[in-house]
Amino acid sequence: MDKVQAFFACAREKEQAFWRIREIEGVEATGALPYNIEVNAGGINKGEALLWLAGELGIRREEILAFGDGANDADMIRMAGRLSERCGASALGGRVLRDGECT
Repeated sequence: MDKVQAFFACAREKEQAFWRIREIEGVEATGALPYNIEVNAGGINKGEALLWLAGELGIRREEILAFGDGANDADMIRMAGRLSERCGASALGGRVLRDGECT
C-alpha cells in the first residue's frame, strides 16, 4: 500500500485519528482539506515524487520551483531547489519563505 485517504465528519475526530496514525511506524500522515487525512507509506510524498520525476526528465533540483497550499505540499516545497515568496507560506506553517530558503 502506498496511500490511503480518510474523510471525517468533524474536526475533532480527524485530529484524534491524525495523532494516532502519526504514532504508527512506517507511515506518514498529512492532509490538505479540513476533514481529511492522507496516509502514505514512509518516504512516499510529493517531494520524493518531484525529485524522481525531475531526475527522469534531466531537470536539476536548482531548476525546480514548487508551490502549494496545504500541509501535504510541505515535503515538495522543502525539496524543491527554488521557492517563491508565496509558495510556502501556507504549507510551512504560515511562514513566507524567500527564494532558496528551505527550512
